[in-house]
Amino acid sequence: SHVFFQHLERLRFSGFQSGDANGIYAGEAALDSDGIGPDPLTIRLRLKKEGTDLYFDFSESSPPCRGPLNSVIATTKAAGVPS
Repeated sequence: SHVFFQHLERLRFSGFQSGDANGIYAGEAALDSDGIGPDPLTIRLRLKKEGTDLYFDFSESSPPCRGPLNSVIATTKAAGVPS
């Protein structure tokens, strides 16, 4: 969601990518539904930083939904690339 990616941008601009910010970071955002089913959708990210390497783990996010909100892998990867 927009709020989730704003959070990533704040991390980026706060010096998150500097060599001294190693660690594990977590974030979460939720949507009321996919517009078709009644269930809420959650995007959960655990981001691990080791030096200049970033590891993105979305495995605890909601599974794919029936509505038009699924993200193909190329879009997901592009959203995590610092500009």
